[in-house]
Amino acid sequence: MNRKTIMQEIALRLKKIRETLGISPVDMTKRIGTYRTNYYKYENGRSFPHFTVLARLGNNLGVSLDWLILDKGPMFFKEKDSAILILNNFRATCFFIIHHSSVIIHHSKSQPSPTRQVYMESILILLPVCPPLFPNVYLYFSKNFLHRV
Repeated sequence: MNRKTIMQEIALRLKKIRETLGISPVDMTKRIGTYRTNYYKYENGRSFPHFTVLARLGNNLGVSLDWLILDKGPMFFKEKDSAILILNNFRATCFFIIHHSSVIIHHSKSQPSPTRQVYMESILILLPVCPPLFPNVYLYFSKNFLHRV
């Protein structure tokens, strides 16, 4: 195998990791601590990830470097790591919904609308699961939005 082939295979695996986690390239750069331009080079096979990026893939995301580089073994370390990744994705999704809902609610507070009501209901559905996931978000939204329902 030549260098170009290896980099292309690693690029495909990086993309597969990102898609498995359900995150955007921008979110991936934040999680592994690199610049967007560098990550795009990694995912397009134009550059090999720096060793610190490889370490963060392993430590922050639970990616097996044996799988990433050699295509041996599972993508992630253990089943419990997969459960942690699922929880992190759930946490990110909840935060996204709550944050964007609150922005829409804030900007439409003078005009009650069916859309505003739907967003309020989505916050009310997600708030009970918030305390264990992100307590500060729960406190903020419960203080600022629950009394408006």
